[in-house]
Amino acid sequence: MTYCTPMPDNPFTHQAAPMKYIVSTKIDPDSNAKVIVFDCYVSNRILSTYLFHPKSINSITVTPNEYNSAIFVLRILNKDGTVKYIPFDHKEDYSYKDFIQIPMTTSLEKTNRVKKGITHLLELNGVEFGNENLFKD
Repeated sequence: MTYCTPMPDNPFTHQAAPMKYIVSTKIDPDSNAKVIVFDCYVSNRILSTYLFHPKSINSITVTPNEYNSAIFVLRILNKDGTVKYIPFDHKEDYSYKDFIQIPMTTSLEKTNRVKKGITHLLELNGVEFGNENLFKD
């Protein structure tokens, strides 16, 4: 799964470099359990990685960006602050967050499709979000 959005490459020239997220699963060597991995790339170089256990996610939301109405924000919220954030240049210097925030520069309809895809991936890995019908639209 890949999502693209511009990101300032040089704040002085206001040029944008393409950003994308690649989503995958793997077995965490520490817990020996499956984790979901979001790798963030800018200009085909890894910028950061987010790892989390699927069952720790309690919701996924889509909201308009407060500064730019053409951008929607997809937020994946974590129950207990256990989303592991690893910056590209400090692999050993990781931290934990309670959400992943992905800016989306596409239509609301396409952003909701990405949300449904992530929701489906989480449900395939044991997460229960309720009776929402993912495929009604």
